[in-house]
Amino acid sequence: MPSIHPSAVRASFDSLPFGIPVRRIFWIAAILLVVALVGQAMSRFLVVTPTSYGPLWPNRAWLLPHLLGGALALLAGLLQFWAGLRRRHPAMHRWIGRAYLVGVAISAASAYALSLRAVLGWAFGTATFVMASVWVGTTLMAFVAIRTGQVAAHREWMLRSYVVALGFVFFRLMVVSPLLTGLGSLPERYTALLWLSWTVPLFVAEVILQWRRSVPAATGIRAVASS
Repeated sequence: MPSIHPSAVRASFDSLPFGIPVRRIFWIAAILLVVALVGQAMSRFLVVTPTSYGPLWPNRAWLLPHLLGGALALLAGLLQFWAGLRRRHPAMHRWIGRAYLVGVAISAASAYALSLRAVLGWAFGTATFVMASVWVGTTLMAFVAIRTGQVAAHREWMLRSYVVALGFVFFRLMVVSPLLTGLGSLPERYTALLWLSWTVPLFVAEVILQWRRSVPAATGIRAVASS
């Protein structure tokens, strides 16, 4: 049976619609979106006044830690996916990973508190609670994987975790979109958008992860059939 050279598998993956060029575009866009979101949120909520917080003022004690922890996780997560840094400075990669865990812990813990005090009602609170739980769950799976030496599984779970983290970015983008401003009441719209902000991206990420497994398998089957 002829062997399959890794470069051939890599080439077949890179030729897919979501190969290297699209991945680079995705991460560049993610960097810009994260920086813009962090800057916008911090410029508003670092000014701790009833005017800047609006209807969220009663939850101010939990909202600011939630935003700061989320900002730390979003920025640290981006660095975690920098392959050059991971290869050349593995110790720094590990410390950035610890910073990501701290950000997730702070942001998710405050999200649980916010879910119980949701100003938009129980449906939005439930959506917040579930999103925080999925974020914690995927992050814990990534942590367990790397602690047990499963590097490939760690990277996949980190991708899932960060996709959920990016839900905050996608949610903000959809909230300000003029195409969605007139849909339903404010609690209905925000609840639906919060669900969509992470479930759809997580589904897309899972399809990509599973496709990456199917490419080598399909190449192997073709090689066997032609031998």
